[in-house]
Amino acid sequence: MFETSAPKWCLAAGLVLALGPVRATDQTQGNHWPGEQGLTWASIAKLPNWSGLWVPDPKSFRASDQAISNPKHNPYSAPLTPKWEAYRLAHAAAPGGFPPGASKANAALCLPDGMPALMQAPHGFEFFYAPGRVAIVAENGEMRHIYTDAGAHPDDPDDTWEGDSIGHWEGDTLVVDTIAIKPEAEIFMGLPNASDKTHVVERIHLNAQREIEVDTVVTNPDEFTKPFVYTRTWQSQPGRAVEYVCLEGNRATSAGTIDLTPPSGL
Repeated sequence: MFETSAPKWCLAAGLVLALGPVRATDQTQGNHWPGEQGLTWASIAKLPNWSGLWVPDPKSFRASDQAISNPKHNPYSAPLTPKWEAYRLAHAAAPGGFPPGASKANAALCLPDGMPALMQAPHGFEFFYAPGRVAIVAENGEMRHIYTDAGAHPDDPDDTWEGDSIGHWEGDTLVVDTIAIKPEAEIFMGLPNASDKTHVVERIHLNAQREIEVDTVVTNPDEFTKPFVYTRTWQSQPGRAVEYVCLEGNRATSAGTIDLTPPSGL
């Protein structure tokens, strides 16, 4: 998906990753980036309009699937350490669910996908703006809060499923930096974060086809041999988001298996 000569966004993200996440003690609190930052309603009116429902395109869905289940060295594979590559292969071979091994995923047990897996999940997504905030709401009920007025992460944030996200606008691109992700959250379906050292940098923008592209760089020295770099694309979808209640009709067990016994009365 990516050529040897990295695109500019990848090089910029690499610089951010090399320096590490910005902490509150590193700079004065507050967003000091130039241009419109959505700190007021008047400023929000000048930001890109991403209203409506967005869903992953088929190519992105296949890429996420293959990252889980295909053999090592396919174009979508994450650069995992030997320990975590063995985990992925064992998970992919496990029976039950689609993709292979999906019965071991958080979603099968009605747990959040968490970050960064949420942004690859087959849900609809919506963006909502408020002064100093961007929220990304998924149909499965998960919500990301991106603080565009913070300028820095808290010094000691609590680990959460979606992590602590700060962002800023570079023209029509929303740049998001996320840390403090729970290890139980997933890299992609069925692969947990190895530790709370996961650091995610995203550049979210519209491409020439008027699709939302999410260019992503994920690092964690406990899980990857190098940054995991990928792009997922969302297409505009007519209509409204669909209510999704995981526990309603869920047939997974706490042991991570799926009960396939037909319901009584059929």
